[in-house]
Amino acid sequence: MQQLCRLNFKTGYTQNMCGRFTSLLSPELLAAIRELFGVPAPEASEPRYNIAPTQNVWVVRNEGDHNRLDLMKWGPYLEIKPM
Repeated sequence: MQQLCRLNFKTGYTQNMCGRFTSLLSPELLAAIRELFGVPAPEASEPRYNIAPTQNVWVVRNEGDHNRLDLMKWGPYLEIKPM
């Protein structure tokens, strides 16, 4: 994924749209995900051309001895530490 933004740390705002991507999960790709990762993937998924931060996306996660397919919220994670 190409980085499309610059964050201004003084204001906390970005200068361009950031963190967007496209998800094109064809039935063939979903079948490959099921086979490669051993997870129960959906049979079909509509193309999504403008996934923005805070939207849910499918993620394959490793749980030690097995993999899981979960819906997770997409977006940057900024840890803010007290001064």
